[in-house]
Amino acid sequence: MGGFLFITLFIGMSDENNYTEKVKLNRVLGIAKVLYKTNPVDKPKRSYDDPYEFNIPKSLLSLPLDDNFMRALFVANEENFDNWGNMEDKDIIIPKLKKYKIRTEFSGSEVVRRTYKDEVEAYDEYDLTNALNNCDPCYDEGEEVDVEWMDREGDWTILDVQQISEDVNRIKNVMGLITEQENDCKNSDEAKLEYRKAWDTKMQEFRKENGCKENEPCNFKPEQTIEMSKVAREAKEKFCKNSLNESKMSEIDLEGYKKKAIEEGNNDWVEILDRFPDEFQREIIDERPEGSKSDINLIGNWELDPNYPITMNLLNLLQTKSVKEAIGRTPRHVMEMIKTNPMYRLELEDVEHVSDTEVGREFGLKSDEIFDQNPERYEEYANYDPETAEPSTMVNGELYWGMGRLIAALLRGDLTIKVWAAHDFTTNRP
Repeated sequence: MGGFLFITLFIGMSDENNYTEKVKLNRVLGIAKVLYKTNPVDKPKRSYDDPYEFNIPKSLLSLPLDDNFMRALFVANEENFDNWGNMEDKDIIIPKLKKYKIRTEFSGSEVVRRTYKDEVEAYDEYDLTNALNNCDPCYDEGEEVDVEWMDREGDWTILDVQQISEDVNRIKNVMGLITEQENDCKNSDEAKLEYRKAWDTKMQEFRKENGCKENEPCNFKPEQTIEMSKVAREAKEKFCKNSLNESKMSEIDLEGYKKKAIEEGNNDWVEILDRFPDEFQREIIDERPEGSKSDINLIGNWELDPNYPITMNLLNLLQTKSVKEAIGRTPRHVMEMIKTNPMYRLELEDVEHVSDTEVGREFGLKSDEIFDQNPERYEEYANYDPETAEPSTMVNGELYWGMGRLIAALLRGDLTIKVWAAHDFTTNRP
């Protein structure tokens, strides 16, 4: 009789390949209750303080459901164990994947073998050894090609956890692109020079501390060598972060772009661009690369005043409609991080998330859903140095381009932001 019961339940669930419907999940819970007999979550929760530390019976593993999803389903509904299989739809909790940003820490000792490769000029092997011993270049300045942990003893600790998304599918390929660009930078001559300068500065500090005379060999303590390496690596990483921030605009070939536009007969567009400073021309090209008729009609009426970026008080910008709407279009956790900052709280009390507005509902946005195709960029931009951030663009007092830079500034807690102040004479004359 028992075997017939399970076969019937499985056949009843196989009508569609969608097992997130509550009626079908209720059947899964009912099967689990029969198999477990007692609440499977209760014991691991009490014994190990880990509600997920339990096995799933083979009968359930045969279902076309992800193992981790089933575990999460049982944990989410464990308080209703007695009603599994007979629950009302409104009482069934369907677990959702979330994305978390975590920091972990290892405390203990470890033995590790790292392998590097590099190309170094030297007169002979003795000269090469001497150069490496004096960190010119350092042993670990080349490309790390292998790492092996041979022994490790200690404990791992989760320092903090921050939920940043409810949908892992929002992780975009662009993040991989950013990582690739950063890696290219770290292998560049410019980055190696930053590494070298930071190492030399720290090394001179330790030479003085150790009482080493100028131009004489100096024996550094192991912890000093580690610190020199750490400081140098951090200098290289900071350089590449800032370079990545600046590279987007600087890579635009102004002359090549305008030459091509003239060849295609778009002289009016080039004449408009030539009215502005080179940096603002690149901003326009980045935002309006086609130089279409509508672009000409729009930007042809713009004038900059002054002809250079100005510094704006963020508290003033936070009172404008465009900025408030931009904040509401970010992921909800980003919006809340900005709204709860004591510096901005009063100006942003009336800001709503786009999914809660009439506009969002008209476009069919679900709760917490946004229009943005690359929402991860805000927190990535927030890591950049505000001193090297490109200016945003303001037209007639409202922020027009560079909203991502604004959000990054708010996440950092900045008080000012650089902007190009443009006036559109078709709608407003200063």
